[in-house]
Amino acid sequence: MKSSTIGESKGEAATILRLRSTIILRKMMSDVENYIAKRKHIDPEFAENFESGYISFKIGVLLAEARIAAGMTQEELARRLNLDKSTIISLENNAEDVGISTLEKYAKALGKKLFVELK
Repeated sequence: MKSSTIGESKGEAATILRLRSTIILRKMMSDVENYIAKRKHIDPEFAENFESGYISFKIGVLLAEARIAAGMTQEELARRLNLDKSTIISLENNAEDVGISTLEKYAKALGKKLFVELK
């Protein structure tokens, strides 16, 4: 019988990679949020115009986190959606003017459902 070691299987390696990527993205978001809070405090004009751009940015980050958590590359997702990889990159970097139908397709390709909440 062949003995196995920790991290030997491809599945374990993929899981570790997904976890590391998620941790890195969350750390980046925390750093960005801290920077934004400081900048809003010292620059009133920045604070006034910030929200619309930040929402697009945050949606892109959420899309990237969901893809990584699903263990899927940008290339794999693009194939599933019949899109170019560059389109996935654009969505994840700045989801400005992205339609609900696009978000629904993205979520479905990841085996998830899209929920929209108004507060």
